[in-house]
Amino acid sequence: MRSAHLVVVVGLGLALAGCTSNNNASSPSASSSPSPSISTTASPSSPASSSPASGGSSSSGASMSTSPSASAAPAVALCSTSDLRVSLGNPNGAAGTTFYPLVMTNVSATPCRLSGYPGVSLVGGGSGQQVGAAAVRTQSNPVRVLTLKPGQRAHATLGVATAENYPPKRCQPTPANGFRVYPPNQTRSAYVAQATTGCRNTGVTLLQIAPMSAGS
Repeated sequence: MRSAHLVVVVGLGLALAGCTSNNNASSPSASSSPSPSISTTASPSSPASSSPASGGSSSSGASMSTSPSASAAPAVALCSTSDLRVSLGNPNGAAGTTFYPLVMTNVSATPCRLSGYPGVSLVGGGSGQQVGAAAVRTQSNPVRVLTLKPGQRAHATLGVATAENYPPKRCQPTPANGFRVYPPNQTRSAYVAQATTGCRNTGVTLLQIAPMSAGS
């Protein structure tokens, strides 16, 4: 009887050992179950992460590279003397002074920029010699930056006082052939023919000039 009882106990132990080994063998499959969840959590981000490599993203990259150049418009250059035709408009007399629109027309093929005061003086003797004092600046108009397209005009009001308003001994009247005109910010002059009389005495100021304004 004791032997039979021992056999039963040993058999029961083997059966329990077999169950334990079966449970341990199944544990790797249970640990592998989280792997599908990793692939699914990555999938929502995959469209965003793949967009830079897509064909559509290459075109957006090109537009971004060109946008800075599109926003940075080239600067408009100052009007040089050679860009301009300088002329006098119709005069308007008042109180011993004649006022002319000193007109500057852009005769170049590109826009250019004008701002400030022209330099103006009388010249005579057929040699371009300056007669008297250069024009003084007036503050009648504010200084503005003007952009002239090809063919557009701007003007500055030029006042020319009558030389006969001054005593001859003081004025020292001298014939003048016209005006030497320096466009704003330029060192090369233009010439505008206009017969008049100037004062050789530089202590007498006959000319006054306003800043450039739009139109003529």
